[in-house]
Amino acid sequence: MKPPKLSLSVLALIVANIAPLVAVLFFEWDVMAVVVVYWVENIVIGFYNVLKMAIVPAGPTSPHALKLFLMPFFCVHYGMFCLVHGVFVFAFFGASDGLGSPGKLFDWQLLPAGFAWAVFALFISHGVSFVHNFLIKKEHESLTLQKLMAQPYGRIVLLHVAIIADGFPIMALGSPIPLLCILVLLKVIVDIYLHQREHRIDPDQPDTSSLPVNTD
Repeated sequence: MKPPKLSLSVLALIVANIAPLVAVLFFEWDVMAVVVVYWVENIVIGFYNVLKMAIVPAGPTSPHALKLFLMPFFCVHYGMFCLVHGVFVFAFFGASDGLGSPGKLFDWQLLPAGFAWAVFALFISHGVSFVHNFLIKKEHESLTLQKLMAQPYGRIVLLHVAIIADGFPIMALGSPIPLLCILVLLKVIVDIYLHQREHRIDPDQPDTSSLPVNTD
């Protein structure tokens, strides 16, 4: 039995998630640093979602006027969601590495070594998915503004529930490296599952690739 073929976007996701693993092994990241970099990934997801909203065709269900309203509304609503999530993360995981609040992410001297590179890797990974799935595979033709308004939330909630649930016992044990590596690997597994579910072919739509072509 052949192993399942991984798409380009899944491979990029796996490679990008190696960065936090390397940081744990060689830069002595603790659980706080790992969870915070995954929180910053939420902002990256929101950035690409706004790009998607700008690109989706303006049709009967997505007129341009609606775009002008929904895009700023999404930025505000999603921004508040990320803010509340960030306050929760910083409040419950403490400030063992000098990060006492989300605002201190802008003080680069307080960030752990390799933090910017880890965020950059995740930014590139989501960019690959944006180009590969949304543009080349033409997901933009089947998505609407309404779908994009809700799309990021489900993935983020499920993923971070798993991360936080494992993060608490790891923090209580002093962030041992083996458990931190398991946390990163768990994130990769859950992320791949959610990524493939988000970008799977709609079973309600017929596969036209095998239909005969009328050449008359």
